[in-house]
Amino acid sequence: MGDAERIAKILAVRDLVKERDTARKEGNFIKSDRLRETLSGNYGVEVVDQVNGPSGWKFKDGTSKKLPAGTIPS
Repeated sequence: MGDAERIAKILAVRDLVKERDTARKEGNFIKSDRLRETLSGNYGVEVVDQVNGPSGWKFKDGTSKKLPAGTIPS
């Protein structure tokens, strides 16, 4: 996977995790669970929920979720 693909994947995952956190705060657990399944199945991401805080996440294959220096997310 090239840098551009990796960056796009990380940014997509970050957006989905934010959307999932919003759904959790709103009490929409059906949407939250659907997004967790999408993150796991389509992106290979494990989501770790915190009580009263944002979700943490990591790639199951151990690759880094850090963006290269100088990357400006849109």
